[in-house]
Amino acid sequence: MTSIVGLFTGRKFNFFKSSGNTFDHAMGVIILFTGIGVLIESMALTGVRGLIATTTISLPRALLFIGFCITGILLPGVLVTFGAAAVLGPPYILALQDLNAIMVSCGAALIMGIGCLIPPTGIGGLFAMRVVGETRYWPIFKKCLIPALFALGVGLLFMIFANEIGTIPGLRYVPTKGHIKR
Repeated sequence: MTSIVGLFTGRKFNFFKSSGNTFDHAMGVIILFTGIGVLIESMALTGVRGLIATTTISLPRALLFIGFCITGILLPGVLVTFGAAAVLGPPYILALQDLNAIMVSCGAALIMGIGCLIPPTGIGGLFAMRVVGETRYWPIFKKCLIPALFALGVGLLFMIFANEIGTIPGLRYVPTKGHIKR
């Protein structure tokens, strides 16, 4: 409704020209997310997601954390964080069932967010380049390197010490037993 009112009030503009400009600016992101969606669906269709899940669950605990630090950062560079979360998230959460799943998810999300800086997609870095008017990616990446390493450390601590962090007052989650009182 607001869009319709906006057409007839305020400064006049050409709706079709404005729509075309918006579409032109968004086309790169639309193509990127479409390609990622196709890749994720083909991974599910061919069984690669299942292979990743079974391989992940069978890893020893130390390799599980090291492997997640590597794949949780590199895979989002190809799939973007949302796509990588759909592929990697469930297997890692299932492999760490004895830990607080909410805290493990928080640590995993923090680590996978670093993947937004990794090429070829590097969506976080590309948006930062546009905002500050930089033409090259490397200066942006250099400035983000120290905070990214800090985020990696905090995310890893959240995953390793999930049960201990989950008992901190205010962060404690007590699941219901599933009983419905009647």
